[in-house]
Amino acid sequence: MLRKLFVALLLVAGIAQAEEYKMIIPYAAGSQADVASRIIIKNFEKLTGDKILIELAPGADSVIGINQFKNSKADLIFLGSSASIYAPVVKKDLPYDPDVDFDRILYVGTAPAVWFTRPGTNIKTTGDLVNHLSPFVGTNASHGTANVAAINKEKGTKSEIVLYKGSPETITAVIGGSIDLGIVNPTSAMIELAKAGKITLVGSTYHNDISIDGVPIPSVSKRVKLHQFNGSTEIAARPGMDPARLEKLRQGLWAAVKDSETQEKLRSIFIMPDATIDQRWIINNTREIRERFNRYTK
Repeated sequence: MLRKLFVALLLVAGIAQAEEYKMIIPYAAGSQADVASRIIIKNFEKLTGDKILIELAPGADSVIGINQFKNSKADLIFLGSSASIYAPVVKKDLPYDPDVDFDRILYVGTAPAVWFTRPGTNIKTTGDLVNHLSPFVGTNASHGTANVAAINKEKGTKSEIVLYKGSPETITAVIGGSIDLGIVNPTSAMIELAKAGKITLVGSTYHNDISIDGVPIPSVSKRVKLHQFNGSTEIAARPGMDPARLEKLRQGLWAAVKDSETQEKLRSIFIMPDATIDQRWIINNTREIRERFNRYTK
């Protein structure tokens, strides 16, 4: 129904002429954000007839892609919470201001991270995770740093972060024994490794137990009453975009994300669709989480 209504409105308004946009994705190919954005864009293009061209620019905890977005004429950027929420607290010399350089137009959903280890360590459950937190934890983004900081604060531990370039590198380090514990946003490859017994998923940052492709992942917060910081994904536009063009883009993306088939696909890659186009809500939610995390770093 939503799809038909949206297409009909475009035709009635006489603005169905195809347009082309460019989106920067500051993450690696095959990452959770990359897969999620392509699912959304595919449905957006099907609904509207418009095109969104993707350019990947991974690295440096999203900084490379964000700089590319700022210095190019790209219309959109697909942001994770590390860039917009946690990095501004963890890093004091960011070359961007998340509250100025992005015009947030769509909150896609919550994207929990997963704590994992390899078989044979003394970490097998969520209880083990917080009671035997490894001295070094691998991650690839400020989102992971946020959760290590929360455990350190609440449990009095002193675990340090080992920062890797991406999820695959972090997983390889855990499997290879360089570190015992990691926390990353999962990919389908991670789930397959868990099925094959190469890694053990000991908990997620989501508030409920979940299961991905038949692999159960318990909630850390629910099991041990320990605060964990969820990730999130959002789509932002270049500030100052033509209002009519921006609104058309916003409504098209909204229809694409709220489509039931798209929502089911997003759930399958570990994003919990709770989309909103209420810009005030998006900004307030971002600031509230950032302020809450800030209390764990003091």
